Amino acid sequence: MSDLTRISQQPWFGWALLVVIGLPVLTIVLTEVEARLVRRRSSMARPVRMLRAFVLPVGALLVLLTQIPNSVVSNEGGVVKITATVLGLLVLVFVLSGLNTALFLNASAGSWRSRMPSIFIDIVRIIIIGAGLAVLFSVVWGADVGSLFAALGVT
Repeated sequence: MSDLTRISQQPWFGWALLVVIGLPVLTIVLTEVEARLVRRRSSMARPVRMLRAFVLPVGALLVLLTQIPNSVVSNEGGVVKITATVLGLLVLVFVLSGLNTALFLNASAGSWRSRMPSIFIDIVRIIIIGAGLAVLFSVVWGADVGSLFAALGVT
């Protein structure tokens, strides 16, 4: 059996190939989309830039880290968990930025979105951030967030 055949039969080979081909292609596509949005002076250029510059590379790194055999890097180690946490926080910021841009920055004058008091928008943001962080800490770090919410409810 040749070396190329042995390498291509490894369980990580497909993921590595996906990252090696998919990351540059998606980066090029998102760069073109961002350039068109900038030319149109669209406020959606910022979330697309965040997706291209931060979320996509950290996501690719996480895919590669989770596919590395345990003999090289432990999948239960801090590196993978920290990378997953950073990715989760970036996705949370991306979602908040996208929602804010889609719902409120493009609001036409006189619409309910332009008349919405900022306190309500801030409260919804805090709820989304709290729920996102709870899911993140529960999934990545295995934290028991149910008791935390119960303590906050009692308080």
